[in-house]
Amino acid sequence: MPNQPSQSILPSHIGRFRIHSELGSGSQGVVYLATDPQLERNVAIKTIQLEKNSAKLKKQFLAESKTVSKLQHPNIITLYEADEHLGRPFMVFEYVDAVSLHEHLKNHGKLKSKDAIHIMDGILNAMAYAHKKQVIHRDLNPQNILLTEDKSKPRIMDFGIATLLGNQVEEGIWGTLKYLSPEQCENQALTPASDIFSLGLILFEMLTGQAAFDGDNKFAVINRILNEDVQFPDDLELGLRPIIQKSLAKKPEARYNDALDMRQDLLDYLKKISPDSNVEKAANSTSNTTLQFLLRRMEHKKDFPAMSHQIIEVSQKAKTDSGSSANALSNAILKDYALSTKLLRLVNSPVYGGYGGRISTVSRAVVILGFEEVRNAALGLMLLDHLKDKNQAAALKEAVIESMMSGNIANGLAKTLQIKNVEESYICSMYHNLGKLLAIYYFPEEMEVVLDHVKHNGMKEEHAVQSVLGVSYEEIGIAIGESWQLPHEIIESMHPLPPGELKKPLSQSDLLKHVSGFSNEYCALISDASVSDKENIFESMASRFSNTMSISHKQMDEILNTSIDEMEKYAELVNLDLKDSVIFKKANSWSTKPKEKNNKEKSDNTRDKDVDLQGLLNKQETIIHAVQEITDAIIAGESLNDILIMVMETIYSGFNYARVVFCFINKSRTSINARFGFGKDIEIILNRFSIPRGGDRDIFNQALNLNQDMVIEDVKSAGSRELLPMWYRQKYAKKSMLVYPVVVKNIPLGVLYIDSLSPVSLLDDNSLSLLKTLRNQIILAIRQSSV
Repeated sequence: MPNQPSQSILPSHIGRFRIHSELGSGSQGVVYLATDPQLERNVAIKTIQLEKNSAKLKKQFLAESKTVSKLQHPNIITLYEADEHLGRPFMVFEYVDAVSLHEHLKNHGKLKSKDAIHIMDGILNAMAYAHKKQVIHRDLNPQNILLTEDKSKPRIMDFGIATLLGNQVEEGIWGTLKYLSPEQCENQALTPASDIFSLGLILFEMLTGQAAFDGDNKFAVINRILNEDVQFPDDLELGLRPIIQKSLAKKPEARYNDALDMRQDLLDYLKKISPDSNVEKAANSTSNTTLQFLLRRMEHKKDFPAMSHQIIEVSQKAKTDSGSSANALSNAILKDYALSTKLLRLVNSPVYGGYGGRISTVSRAVVILGFEEVRNAALGLMLLDHLKDKNQAAALKEAVIESMMSGNIANGLAKTLQIKNVEESYICSMYHNLGKLLAIYYFPEEMEVVLDHVKHNGMKEEHAVQSVLGVSYEEIGIAIGESWQLPHEIIESMHPLPPGELKKPLSQSDLLKHVSGFSNEYCALISDASVSDKENIFESMASRFSNTMSISHKQMDEILNTSIDEMEKYAELVNLDLKDSVIFKKANSWSTKPKEKNNKEKSDNTRDKDVDLQGLLNKQETIIHAVQEITDAIIAGESLNDILIMVMETIYSGFNYARVVFCFINKSRTSINARFGFGKDIEIILNRFSIPRGGDRDIFNQALNLNQDMVIEDVKSAGSRELLPMWYRQKYAKKSMLVYPVVVKNIPLGVLYIDSLSPVSLLDDNSLSLLKTLRNQIILAIRQSSV
């Protein structure tokens, strides 16, 4: 972080976050390295010294932070959340091990033009994205730009909060003095053009090692910003001067229209001075103006933001393996009822086949199968559900089926070659052609032109795509994959393999990339080649991949046969019709198994299992089975956290409640704190919910003191006002509430509470009995864990 650590006393915690060290300090506050105990990840905590410690300013700060937290871009430091601790606001950022551009320039001096342009490339990409989201930074300066060790990915921080941080130059003027725009100096309304001016100042400083406008005092600096033109040193390259001059025009309308225009001029200049360099590869993976244009078009589609948010959330929640993370991942999946239902059908089906019993909850699937397995299954289902639209062109359906086929072949290769992470092989191969799938779905008119070029002009598809869209499938897929925060292995698998014989893979990521490449190339051959050429084609492929894998023609036939079977089973689960698929018909023609077996025996082999799966649609039967499953887990001595999460999910999904939360009494027995839960706004509630222990007016202490189940039929009624915290009752509570105390050996340990959208009195006796049984399983699990 930019500033040197101070000698201030280090707090042990801020909010729920454990503080480890001080990263930097300044007039605005202090930045700490901390750990989030719930998600078990490092974060950067920035305490804020507001100019005026008023309730109005704090409210404004939290509102501004909420807007900034929605910015999700590879070149922007993510703001996770904002809150206050001991009356002082703080912000929780993604932790990045990096130094500020200010420090880098101070230690190393000015940059070469090529390095400066590459850094500006990522910055301008990020600012174009932020401006589109209607967010103006207002305080761009070298302190707020972080550089990783290899300078490959600059990251911008502190969006839109200059006015809140007390960073005031003069009455009504906020920002960092030497990087103000003329309109900031005159306290006028700001537009994205103000950030463009600041970016021009930063570019000048990177190229010269000095500020564009300096002076003995703030009035001299402001006067130069308002009235003087920038003075270029003699050694500054002539081609860069017009770009800087345009960005530093005194009138906002005379500057670049947007950040992408400025970026394009810089990339054009880089091409002139480095004609042999591949600018697109040297720059950030989303550093192509055409690509940015296509991505903006995709983002404007009404369905894209929702899908992106869902994939990002599942990707994020699967990053750490802990009890709270299992709860978070299950929550992310359960937000989509269709996804959670299909996921349970999938993990219980012969397609998965690795687990002998039946799995009734998503959280149980996470425990048994692991974070990566469940994440990969969910990612596959989400992509297929989104793309298999019946109204789309046949080309999309073919591309989807080919991706599925490729994934199944990769799955078979991984098993045959005894490669670790079989499911990772499947998902890497399936997502290998993500860019093509998205291009067909979101740009159908352009893709018709691409296919016309291939069919009538004899162009290779990759050349036709480049000609029509201006970018490759890989660039689209990688850019979207990075924005979705997909795992590194999936992103890497999208890169095309080099031609000719491949070198031996040096890492697990390389191996997955080769398996993905092989399976996709094999599918392409099935699509394009005849059966009579199959053997010769395979031998050529086997030779190309000989340093990666040793696979015989016979083994490959067996893998293909199995893949066809798996495809049929999976397609039935996701309601995908294969009968008219050209690629699937061709794959069957390549298959060596008896043809009648392809279509007939599947139903005989899976009928019993499919009938069993219908039970998942029966809510009460599912709850009863889940109760038995939880009991088995308790007897088997599985962890208390895992069992608690299973109980929570069973209640939440089985009874369709709005929210289910379990709270423990803390070790000092001074408060009742939320630990696990499911439902809307659950992360906010888990972070905030803490009730002082020992009272007798709220419903939680009453239930524990009396060791009695408590019910609020109408949380909005006058008589219920004192039973719940005001912040909870006003914003989060639903129609009714159930509170079950958890008491073990006469010692109160916690409470289970449930928010219901409908009156609790409507519950039948059988449902109430099942609820109490699940509460008692919590007690049994706690007893078992203490033995």
